Amino acid sequence: MDLSLRNIARTLIATTTLTLLSAVLLCGSAIGQDAEVPGMKELDKAFDKKINSTSTRDLDEVARLCEQAIKKGLTGDAAEQAKMLAKKQKEREKKEREREAKKEEEEKQRYLGLSDREKRALAAE
Repeated sequence: MDLSLRNIARTLIATTTLTLLSAVLLCGSAIGQDAEVPGMKELDKAFDKKINSTSTRDLDEVARLCEQAIKKGLTGDAAEQAKMLAKKQKEREKKEREREAKKEEEEKQRYLGLSDREKRALAAE
């Protein structure tokens, strides 16, 4: 058996290549399995929607997708993530609606505080 530096390098390269190839194949099969997990597509859509949300309607959609994922049979850590995400989105949505209601109430109070003359001027606009 020749233990020259060249043979050691070849053996090391071959072993490393086989290890990396095995890792890639295993990861590829695991990634493909995620699509087969019930509810995983909906959870993925919910995370995408959350990242790109621009309105309370989007937040509603995130919560709906999370609930739908759980109903489809999502389990384990993924189900916990879906529950937490849905809860967070509902809380944010609630705060946003409360903020909007407060703003409307302030506008109403401001309008009620106006004199009749100022109200007529606003109505004329």
